[in-house]
Amino acid sequence: MMKSIAVGPRRVNLPYAAPDGTRPLVVATPNEHISAVIARVAAAGGAANVALAEARKFVVFVMRSEDEDVPDAPGEISEDVNEDMSMGMLLLRASRRGRKTSYRLRSGATIASPLSEQFAYAS
Repeated sequence: MMKSIAVGPRRVNLPYAAPDGTRPLVVATPNEHISAVIARVAAAGGAANVALAEARKFVVFVMRSEDEDVPDAPGEISEDVNEDMSMGMLLLRASRRGRKTSYRLRSGATIASPLSEQFAYAS
């Protein structure tokens, strides 16, 4: 993952930047539950870029472990999901809903819709 970002064929801009200027990154697999990924995001400071590994590429989400009262973007739809959903199912749902959907969990965590830009593994 880090090699893909560092020496991949093109520059990767992670969307979330922490107040201190860092861009925390959590890597997830499709079979992990959202709750496990949110726990790692909380340990990384409460918000992070989450790269979901697929067979040939990564898809990036922005996750916040607590509701920071971030307003929805104009035209964005907010949808509730369960913490026991897998990251792979979340990606399937997001791919059907489109880029204008964010997701909220009962715990207060939020997940922004995935970026349209995906990046491949470095060769």
